[in-house]
Amino acid sequence: MSALPFPLAAAMFPAVAVVAALLLWPLGAMARCTTHCGNISIPYPFGVEPGCYHHGGFNLTCDHTHNPPQLYLGDGTVQVLAIDLPNGMVRINVATSGLHLVR
Repeated sequence: MSALPFPLAAAMFPAVAVVAALLLWPLGAMARCTTHCGNISIPYPFGVEPGCYHHGGFNLTCDHTHNPPQLYLGDGTVQVLAIDLPNGMVRINVATSGLHLVR
C-alpha cells in the first residue's frame, strides 16, 4: 500500500473534510434548515439557523425586511450576492462590506 506524497495529501485534506462533514451532517437538520434567501441558494456548509452551518465562519443572516429578502454574512453587515460552492467562492456586495478598493 502506498501513501500519497505529503503535499498532495495536504492539498486534499480540505476537500476530504468538507465531504466528511456533509456525510456526517444530521439528516434531521436538513428538514429545518433554510435553503434559500431571496433568489440565493444556501448550500451546506453555509446556513442560517444554528445547527445548519458547519461552524461560525459559515453562518448567514437572511434579512426579510427587503423585498426580495437579502442574504448577509454572519452578523448582517456584508451582503452576499451569490454562493458558488463548486468553485469555493462567495460573491459579496463591496458597497456594504466596508472594504475600500485602491487602484
